[in-house]
Amino acid sequence: MRFKFSVFLVFLLFAGCDLFQSQKSSTGLPDSETVADHSEFLDKDEPRIFFTKDIKGFIDICGCSEDMAGGLPRIASLKKKYQNSIWVDLGNWEHDESHKDPVPEVTAEIMHVFFDQHVEYDIIVDKFLHTGNNDLQSVIFGFDDNENQVRFTYVPKDNSFCLDVENFKDPKGYLESSENVHILISDCSIESNQMIAEYISESNNLNMYLIGDSEEDRGIFSDIWSPPILPFGQEVGSLSLSSMFFERIYMSSKWKDDNSVVEMIASIRKKGFIDKVPIDKEESLNSEFCMNCHQDSYDVWKDTKHAHAWETLVDRDVTLRPDCVGCHVTNWNHEDLSYSYVNVGCVACHQGNPIQHSIKPSKNKLVASFETCSSCHRPDHSTLFSIKGYWPQIQHP
Repeated sequence: MRFKFSVFLVFLLFAGCDLFQSQKSSTGLPDSETVADHSEFLDKDEPRIFFTKDIKGFIDICGCSEDMAGGLPRIASLKKKYQNSIWVDLGNWEHDESHKDPVPEVTAEIMHVFFDQHVEYDIIVDKFLHTGNNDLQSVIFGFDDNENQVRFTYVPKDNSFCLDVENFKDPKGYLESSENVHILISDCSIESNQMIAEYISESNNLNMYLIGDSEEDRGIFSDIWSPPILPFGQEVGSLSLSSMFFERIYMSSKWKDDNSVVEMIASIRKKGFIDKVPIDKEESLNSEFCMNCHQDSYDVWKDTKHAHAWETLVDRDVTLRPDCVGCHVTNWNHEDLSYSYVNVGCVACHQGNPIQHSIKPSKNKLVASFETCSSCHRPDHSTLFSIKGYWPQIQHP
């Protein structure tokens, strides 16, 4: 009986492994956690292409979620580990307008130094645009002591092929390549990219990979069309040139920061933040004043993370960084870098005129909405945030 049970366990083990492999190959993309674990065992000498995209000015990680991902220093440590590789950035360096970056020139200088001088990416897609024309533009890379060659072609969105792809009955002239691997980086519409992907999929003689700008579902073309890469530097895409298998490497805390990049960022910030130190200068009613009428609400607030938000900045020694302070104070003004007082007090969420409210509460109500939460609990700062999950932690009468 014991022997039969052992045989059954062995059978289940191998069956489970086969099932895992079949699921992995059918989707073409394992989940993030699997990739994060598997990336430790990637062959350091195997020729690879790494992709970053949508970093959007998030130079280093911040936020309130556990094990935050991303940051330029972590990306730099990954690059140093895999020397036999080509590095490509697919654009979108700057913050979105909604981010209200208080010192955008500092962010821009750090990004410039990181890409052009410090880490030295092989291709920065934004630079393809500097030629001043709408033609398809190509560049070829090879590996030392290796026969593999890679051709990159960038298709601007105003290119005739991109705009009129339906009339190209045989796009072979655009996509033909004698190199081992051809990477097509396209700014075309999702419809045009779909047609290009179909052509590549049906042409057995094309060893080509398509990087589209859209984050829509790739469907059956996931084997030749890059899945979306998470923004804010949280993920790096990795393409093996031997197997053409695309993987996503989640930049968790297991990737230690590259100290030279950390020092570079600190140096530029130190110079750029001169005369841009946040100032506590506005007057406003603090939460202790609100307590006079709202004792029950105050008792809940004082035990939340909002009431101790400033301590996070103190612990990390970033109280003078305007790009950090805004979400840890009350009444932050990103234009003149001023605020009323430290920590996230009552009037940070309950907006209106607190002084008039204190005089005539019924006629001057303060309004709180969940939209206020999202101004700081953005995907980059609070990756696990959800109203449903977080509201019970601060819910009050």
